[in-house]
Amino acid sequence: MLNNIKINLFEYPNFTQFYITLDLNHALNESMVHEEYSNLNKYLTENGIQVVYEKCFGQLSFKDKVLDIKRSVEREKFPQWPLSYIEGNPALNSFMSSITIMGIRSLNKEVKIEYIEFEDRIIGTKMIDLNEEYLYLMGLASDARYGTNEFNVMFEQLKGILNISQFSEGDIVRTWIYLNDIKDNYVNFNEARRIFFEQSNIDYSSSSNVLPASTCIHGITDNRSTAMIDVMCIKKMSTYAKIDRIYTPLLNEAEGDSYLFKPTFSRALSIDSDNHIEIQLSGTASVDQNGETVFKDDPYKQIQKTLTNIESLLSVHDLTFKDFVQSTCFFKSEEYYIIFQQVMQEMNIPHFSSTFVIGDICRQDLLCEIDGVIKKNKKQERIDEIQNGYSNEVTDIIRKLLQTHEEISLEENLRSKGMDSLKTIELIVNLESTFDINFNNDELLLENFESIRLICDLINIKK
Repeated sequence: MLNNIKINLFEYPNFTQFYITLDLNHALNESMVHEEYSNLNKYLTENGIQVVYEKCFGQLSFKDKVLDIKRSVEREKFPQWPLSYIEGNPALNSFMSSITIMGIRSLNKEVKIEYIEFEDRIIGTKMIDLNEEYLYLMGLASDARYGTNEFNVMFEQLKGILNISQFSEGDIVRTWIYLNDIKDNYVNFNEARRIFFEQSNIDYSSSSNVLPASTCIHGITDNRSTAMIDVMCIKKMSTYAKIDRIYTPLLNEAEGDSYLFKPTFSRALSIDSDNHIEIQLSGTASVDQNGETVFKDDPYKQIQKTLTNIESLLSVHDLTFKDFVQSTCFFKSEEYYIIFQQVMQEMNIPHFSSTFVIGDICRQDLLCEIDGVIKKNKKQERIDEIQNGYSNEVTDIIRKLLQTHEEISLEENLRSKGMDSLKTIELIVNLESTFDINFNNDELLLENFESIRLICDLINIKK
């Protein structure tokens, strides 16, 4: 069963790309985690997916058990791909928040995957396509034994790994940083990052188009590291994708000296290729155009402002929340998770692939932060035209099942209209008969039938 796995896939000429999020907030014991991970591994195996990276958020005390589960499930494959495990206390009462994976299925052997080793473990993945070269580095940790020089040494190690992998510092487009005490270490880390940029000739001014997007958040990785960094690179010397910085009038730019705590990052970067548009969204919070925290001590309004800021960044490329393929939502308190769900419903934002984590954020007065990967097939407009042809018939079927004549929008959650499990089964039977299609077992997820839009997406794939 794949009820707790969200899958987004994208077709390229030489490969299919998979973004997978396994929600583990419901897994209350070790056996449940084992079962879910077994289902995930089975899906990867059956679909011939090569994992590019894996990221786990969970209680640090549960890390060794998760690694044991991975060994027992993957057996001879363990540890074949790079893995980050970050302390991320779940929003609900469980051991793990989620496991997120990005992987590919090569269609014609034109795509090469090379795993990179560093200090006796797999630290990264190099993905080489005919038109593009990507590098993902996962779990590069600092060493507290270096004292005040700890972060500088980590960046020197990063530079060395990039060079060995035949990438440069200027190829970095995205970083994720986890600090085990963000209140005490954020300023020192930002200073080390600026030195790294300066030594690498990376312009971090507000007008720079090469400044990476970034998230910097609380996250303990082990007992001897103060920081850990994950990195995404695209080789820009040979790239056919156009990479641009995204601006919004709702937010100012984090360019170092003029910003609180002196961080340096882009709010978001777009990666525009022939068939797809992708946005790498930095950690975004309730901050205004002056860089000030707004709605202090008001979690409802802070979450609302955070989502509004994100909407503004996505709108530059006509993307919306339904185009999220991976995301992490950080909350200062468990109670804010409930408020988040309420705000999402009131703003009519569909549920997107996300990990929910309780932990500290870079500012003490910020209560919520969200980052993500947002991606869309640029041929979606044509698909939308096709969907509109399906939507009338789908809507008629749903109205008959629900015994209603009410208007139902394409994005509206059908559960809120009374579509329960039994009615969903009836719906599936009707859809297969009406459109002369057969759904595969891995497509029979309740989430695939939550809205008319999602149902039309699935019909379009089957057609």
